[in-house]
Amino acid sequence: MLLDCYMPDMNGYEVARLVREREGEGTDDGYTPLIGISAEADAAHVQLCLDSGMDGILGKPLPIEEFKKMLALWCDYDADSGAATAVAAPDAGAVDLEALFKTTSRQDLQAMLAAHAKSDAQAVARLAHRMKGAALTMNRAPMVAALERIEDAVRNGAAGAAAVGELIAALEAALAD
Repeated sequence: MLLDCYMPDMNGYEVARLVREREGEGTDDGYTPLIGISAEADAAHVQLCLDSGMDGILGKPLPIEEFKKMLALWCDYDADSGAATAVAAPDAGAVDLEALFKTTSRQDLQAMLAAHAKSDAQAVARLAHRMKGAALTMNRAPMVAALERIEDAVRNGAAGAAAVGELIAALEAALAD
């Protein structure tokens, strides 16, 4: 089971703890491999994932080779088989990821501006993290840097609150590029 560490409503750590509790209740469902997915990769975060019951962690953007190794480790998957994976040819109605990224990023930016206006630091942090995951996936280094600065400012509480507005403006500029 792949778990985003920062899912809304119930984060990946809580899900992992719940799964492990249910497994400990003696049901015959066996063991469920739990793999965290997060943009954070520092030692403290990795330890938090392991302490919550996860078996491993993969970074964002999701490195396909590491993902294959994790599948091989936990899911009876032969990462070295070299078997070609069938991929459907894109059709005319295929999703334009670039357009989708820009649209959702603009929507998230508007929501972030509204949350900041309401002094809702948790919503600002949640949106920054969500946007950072998308920006990492789309290889948008300036946006990632701006979003990391917003996350840091929110973590610094009142000391960083004054800077959040300026940092959101910088994010807006990075999104325009």
